[in-house]
Amino acid sequence: NQLLVADTETGKLSRLLTGVTGDEITGITVTPDRRTLFVNTQHPGNGDPTQSNFPAPYDGITIPRDCTIVITKKDGGIIGS
Repeated sequence: NQLLVADTETGKLSRLLTGVTGDEITGITVTPDRRTLFVNTQHPGNGDPTQSNFPAPYDGITIPRDCTIVITKKDGGIIGS
């Protein structure tokens, strides 16, 4: 699963995020100042610890969990600029 973004002026598509095995990228939102982006991922590995145990380090035992990913720019700037 992946999250694509588009340049509204050129129509160019770019990949912003690729999920782990078996997950679904859901629930994208941005703060009003556009400096922080939140993206949810659900059922990574479809609950199978042999496929993924995201977000924990892989050990083949830990059950994968849904999570929210927080994205910011290193310079604190506006996402997408």
